[in-house]
Amino acid sequence: MPEPINSSRRPLPCPVLPIAPTECWEDLVSTFAKTPVLEFSQQWLSCPDASFLPGSVRIGWHGADFFYFATLQDAHPSTRATAHNQRLWLLGDVLEVFAGIPQEPAYIEYHTAPNEMALHLLWPESTALAAANTSPDGVTPYIIQDRTAKAISRTTPQGWQVLGRISLFSAFSKPVGSLNNSIWDLNFGRYDYTGDQTTISSTSPLTHPNFHRRSEWIPVQFIESIP
Repeated sequence: MPEPINSSRRPLPCPVLPIAPTECWEDLVSTFAKTPVLEFSQQWLSCPDASFLPGSVRIGWHGADFFYFATLQDAHPSTRATAHNQRLWLLGDVLEVFAGIPQEPAYIEYHTAPNEMALHLLWPESTALAAANTSPDGVTPYIIQDRTAKAISRTTPQGWQVLGRISLFSAFSKPVGSLNNSIWDLNFGRYDYTGDQTTISSTSPLTHPNFHRRSEWIPVQFIESIP
């Protein structure tokens, strides 16, 4: 059965950014100052793993673009990825963003590694994941080249950060327009590698460690300002 799409929870208000973020890291804190903060957690557990490290994502929008600014604690951010569209979640640390339009089955899954290697996937529906897991082609049929999306990253003394931009409507081949008043389901996932140990966490209140549980993603409404 397809995973049910979230339609019952009140959307999280997300106001427009004063300006479109640039690659000047020093300005990002002020640019995202009035935006919602999504904290990583492991809500499917009664208490977090001993290896769990905190992280957060600030989200905002400007025009037709969705922006996110992630700050992830990590002693040694690393990846073995050498090119785009590799299976980044098997190669080291990675930040994943999931987004979909409520009541529509398709959704995107975009990955960014600490060295800015990226993987962009478009799932036609939730059952496609099971097909990919049993097919010798794996995720290959679902890889897309979204040239409107961009993510940059940097390491910090505390870990690493990611600034990302996605033209959400373009990702679904829909006419580009303002995000104002639109509602999207969002989730961020994280793979944190420490030696042979992998720790995953999510910004959504997942009841099982599966980032694709769309019924448990957070609905977000993009608005001009929060009353």
